[in-house]
Amino acid sequence: LLRSSQPMPGPNRKRCREDELLLAAALAGAARGFVVDTRSAQGAKQARMGGGGTEAKSCYLRWKRLHRPLERGRALQESFARLVDACNDASLSMDRWLSRLDGSRWLSHVKAALSTACLAAQCLEREEACVLVHGAEGTDTTLLVTALAQLILDPGCRTLSGFQGLLEREWIQVG
Repeated sequence: LLRSSQPMPGPNRKRCREDELLLAAALAGAARGFVVDTRSAQGAKQARMGGGGTEAKSCYLRWKRLHRPLERGRALQESFARLVDACNDASLSMDRWLSRLDGSRWLSHVKAALSTACLAAQCLEREEACVLVHGAEGTDTTLLVTALAQLILDPGCRTLSGFQGLLEREWIQVG
């Protein structure tokens, strides 16, 4: 299970031999790998104009890219703020609270993150494949997906000390 920011081929589709060698080495023993991109296909395509983009299929023959867009930034913060507002309003009836919860779209964000983490876990466990999770910057959504995938796959991460280690390794050391 690997994590990174987006590759930087830019509009000219530059290659990075070091990245190609690194991902080829990661496949040692695995028949193939999956790149789980937490951006939409359109978002990845638009990133090319800013220097980013995606791995060229011709250079990563044993890797299959899967786009699983996850919200980040302002949209996620606004959704969380609406959730907090609903939770802090003790005057709401159950029906009104459920309506506000639904309107916050928070549960759809949780569902998308868990679904993407399950996909990564299934690729690792069932397909016995290498998985690279990346997004625009290699933080936030990629950290979330890799941490959740480890929680799904490793019972040790579901203990108090294992969870502390996971947080230290995946979140604190990354900054």
